[in-house]
Amino acid sequence: MPNLKKSKIVEEIKEKLARANLILMTDYRGMKVADVQNLKNDVRSDEAEYAVVKNTLLRVATDDRPILQKEFESLEGPTAVLFCYKDEVAPLKKLLKFAKTLELPKMKFAFMKDLFLGEADITRLSSLPSRDILVGQVVGTIGSPLYRLQNALSFNLRGLATQINQIKENKNSN
Repeated sequence: MPNLKKSKIVEEIKEKLARANLILMTDYRGMKVADVQNLKNDVRSDEAEYAVVKNTLLRVATDDRPILQKEFESLEGPTAVLFCYKDEVAPLKKLLKFAKTLELPKMKFAFMKDLFLGEADITRLSSLPSRDILVGQVVGTIGSPLYRLQNALSFNLRGLATQINQIKENKNSN
C-alpha cells in the first residue's frame, strides 16, 4: 500500500514539474507550521504552490529529466518547493519578502524551465517587475515610435488648420 501512495505522489510531482515555469528549492528547517501555511496561502493567489516534498520522491520524479536530476541528486535536508505556474516573479518576490522577514526559508537552487539558477540568479530574477508591468513596457516601447510618427504626420495638418483659423478671424475682424 505505501508504494502505491508514493507512486501517486511521484506522479503528482512530475505533473507539477512539467507544468511549472519556475521551480525553487528551499530549506524550510526552523519554520513553524503556521508560517509554512501562511506562505502557501500567500503564493496561491499568484497561481503558485509551496509544498514540502521528500528529497527521495523528488529524485524519483526527475528520473526522466537528466538536466534536473543532476542537481536533485545533491539535495540534502528538508526541502520545500515553490512551483510557479504562471508568473515567475510575483510568487518569488513574496517568498523572498517572507524569507527576509523571518530569515527562513533558505534558498537552495531553482530551475526556470531547464535553466539552472543559483541564489544570485534568484535574487536578480526577483528584482524584475511583474509580468503585467513588463508586458505594458513592451507594448509602450512598440507603440512609442508609432505614436511619434502619427504626431509628426499630423503636425502639418494642425499647423494648416491653425493658419486657416487665423485667416478666418482676421477677415471677420476687418
